[in-house]
Amino acid sequence: MERIYSKYFLQYEGPAIEQEMEASKLGNALIGLKDGITKICKVEKDLEKVEINVRANREGSFIVDVVVGIAVATGGTLITDKLNEKLKSFTNQFRIKKFVKGGKIRITPKFGNIIELINKDKEIISVSPIDYEIYSSKIIDKDISRVVEALEKEKITKLHAGIPDTEYIESIDIKDKPYFIPQETGELSELVDQEEIMIEGEIISFSKRQKRVGFVYKSRLISCHPASGRNLLNFIEFAKSLNVKLYGKVYRPDKTKLPVIYIEKIDYIQPPLV
Repeated sequence: MERIYSKYFLQYEGPAIEQEMEASKLGNALIGLKDGITKICKVEKDLEKVEINVRANREGSFIVDVVVGIAVATGGTLITDKLNEKLKSFTNQFRIKKFVKGGKIRITPKFGNIIELINKDKEIISVSPIDYEIYSSKIIDKDISRVVEALEKEKITKLHAGIPDTEYIESIDIKDKPYFIPQETGELSELVDQEEIMIEGEIISFSKRQKRVGFVYKSRLISCHPASGRNLLNFIEFAKSLNVKLYGKVYRPDKTKLPVIYIEKIDYIQPPLV
């Protein structure tokens, strides 16, 4: 029996790397990495019995050995190519989720087995139909969310994942985290339909065209729009601001879905240094 090896890596960055990482989050991240890669590989008959081994190579950094046992008569090079393609697909799921930004996308077929995705900001990326099928099936959504869940403000602020020494590496910043966390129903029960509220969080997107503010509250991405009589430009100084107070009215006729907030006022929790 011949054994075919490929390598993958996961690296976290942030102040906590020099001190300590929370064991439960790190453990979940490594399980998510293992389960996600395994699910994608099992689609190929030759990769049904893939073995995943994880080892630390330095603080906050891990090497994943992906191993497949094959009969000696089987073409080793072909199996290696298939394995690397699956690892690229796994990496591309981070890329696509970050690109989509939790919104809707349009799809345009192109020649050469490629499709173009257009996100809500009119940005465009090209992906393979297979990678898009994995994304739309949500088969590894929970797995990659476990990997990203370890990110935490002022502790673990960035991660890198991909195939070492290649262009197939994707980086996820703490600001991208809300796009990876499942938007489960029944959440944020304190935000009740038609109530006037004040909540604290972070603005991560500001779209003049859509008259929309992307506001992160308790790790959930909430769509906010100017209230009647207000203009988005009234709030432009707060675009992509950390730590703000948002005042407005909740619109949530369906309790199983995340609310929309109509903004009356935004203010700094702590004024920026001049």
